[in-house]
Amino acid sequence: MKVIAGCAFAMIAFTTLTGEASAACNGQTKTATGPTGITLTVCLDGKYSTCVRDSRRLGWHEERLLADCGRKRAEGKVK
Repeated sequence: MKVIAGCAFAMIAFTTLTGEASAACNGQTKTATGPTGITLTVCLDGKYSTCVRDSRRLGWHEERLLADCGRKRAEGKVK
């Protein structure tokens, strides 16, 4: 019974988190998978802060996500 309750809670939490990302996004969204296998809906609104936030949610290490979002900023993909 505890396993079923745990699975139900995880599904509700996952659905809520992905729904919040989509509802708060003022641009396109896409499904992405992080380095640990976490799959989430991320926002493609062109903001550096959103890039950092979504990269953290996916589980990327701080150094890696700052380098990636910094590269995207230098290329003009995020502001």
